Amino acid sequence: MAAIKIQSLKDVARAYLQTFGYSADNITERDLDVFLGMTPLQTDSASEWVKRADLIFFRYAQQIFGDIFEQQQLTAYFKLIFTLNQGSTQCSIQGLIKGEIPAALLNKMRQSRFLNAPQYHFEQMKPQVIDEPHWLSRMFSCFKKGQKE
Repeated sequence: MAAIKIQSLKDVARAYLQTFGYSADNITERDLDVFLGMTPLQTDSASEWVKRADLIFFRYAQQIFGDIFEQQQLTAYFKLIFTLNQGSTQCSIQGLIKGEIPAALLNKMRQSRFLNAPQYHFEQMKPQVIDEPHWLSRMFSCFKKGQKE
């Protein structure tokens, strides 16, 4: 398993952008400054910053896919669909950060939309009549079990 040494929020932001398929070599200091500027913090908490970044991409995902999942699921779904469609080769890092995703990529992402299961639909179940077997059929079933052995 690879280990990441985190020294600052820039390291966290770099690792976060890598989840979209961008290589660490292609992420510039300017990209990181823009990304960190979009999610201002009162503290230097990495987990709080990640929550704010997830919220940004959750809003983008809502615009593209609608409300098909809860927040964490939809954010992960957005990252998955973006990565599967090689979004890192079609969209610049700053374009992704600002939500300026090319129309061709947006169309591909919308077409790639899938659901793991249909939506739930609950309704009142009507009582079912249970037919009780006749006593003769029970008696004959006992004889049949004896023949099989």
